[in-house]
Amino acid sequence: MSDSEKLNSIEQDTISLSAPRDLRFCSQFRDVPVVCIETGEELGRVHGFLVDDRRGVIAGFVLGTSAVERGLKVAPFGAVSSFGGFALTVSKSSDITDLIASPYFLALFEKDLVLLGSRIIESGGKSVGFVQDAGIDVKDGSIVLLKITSDVGFMSPYRATIPYAAVEKIEHDTITLRKKEQVTFKKDIPGVTEEEYSYVPLVLKEEEIKEVLVGRLAEEMEKVRREVQKSLEAEFYKFFLIYQKTPMQKEIIASLEKYIDEALAGRFENLREELTAEIRRILENVEAKKTTD
Repeated sequence: MSDSEKLNSIEQDTISLSAPRDLRFCSQFRDVPVVCIETGEELGRVHGFLVDDRRGVIAGFVLGTSAVERGLKVAPFGAVSSFGGFALTVSKSSDITDLIASPYFLALFEKDLVLLGSRIIESGGKSVGFVQDAGIDVKDGSIVLLKITSDVGFMSPYRATIPYAAVEKIEHDTITLRKKEQVTFKKDIPGVTEEEYSYVPLVLKEEEIKEVLVGRLAEEMEKVRREVQKSLEAEFYKFFLIYQKTPMQKEIIASLEKYIDEALAGRFENLREELTAEIRRILENVEAKKTTD
């Protein structure tokens, strides 16, 4: 079994009830409070990670605190005694250190390695995808795997998992893979079992990703266009009923009156001509009778 296949299996295990308890994902720690066991005080919340790419570990958690004068604080990974679902704990408040007091942490902070959301590229420079999450071993903070999606917005159904050992280097928000590393994307379809998943090799290169995005944008724009059209039609009908109903009623009534007048006038004229002709005929008959007598 290849490393990628093994880690695909590991990823599924972490989702199941039988998941190893020593594997957590970075997204689980975002904005989680760090609490001192000794005093029960909340020392801050996790706002970032200090990534040591050379050792391949999360060296510490950057804490956000309510007091500005405290400056930036760091909870060293080794100082965290428990990784709960709702909080991280340290034994005593002195386990938390000032960022500027540690040259090691300060150097990592200045490197500013983003990790989550970073672009993944092949050794040749072609884009592969984006880091959705990172799995770390809570025993020592080592980065075990990276979960990847083909879409920067993480909405794409194409996902993959790669071992951190496949990483060649990290530069700010870009992660370069080692040569000949193969990534297999899995199409994540709701309601489909693992056996029915379709696996596709990473042929989703930049142009193909662009085509997918363009198609998706076209669909969304069409939806927006239809909604705007419906809204405009509704507004037009509302405007028509408010401002055009009475003028149109008057115009229709005037047209009907004119039509009736013209129709009746024509009929009266025909009747007049018929009566005139009948009177003339009667008078002619009278005159003819007088002549005969």
